[in-house]
Amino acid sequence: MEPFLVVGLIASIRRVLIISLQMTTLAREQGWSTESARIFNASMIELALLVILIPVLVFSITLLRRHTPQGNH
Repeated sequence: MEPFLVVGLIASIRRVLIISLQMTTLAREQGWSTESARIFNASMIELALLVILIPVLVFSITLLRRHTPQGNH
């Protein structure tokens, strides 16, 4: 299960970086119109959810590593 959580964590961090870059580009190139304000609001909601998701994934990985039984090797 841990590899899936790590992949989700990496994808979430990647998406946060992409949203940040897109918002910078949106503000510089297009200015503020009704459409850009709508895109900005949707992106901020997505960013907020990702900021909540990242610590949850880190906590899940930490719990999984602590409570995984050690095999006899």
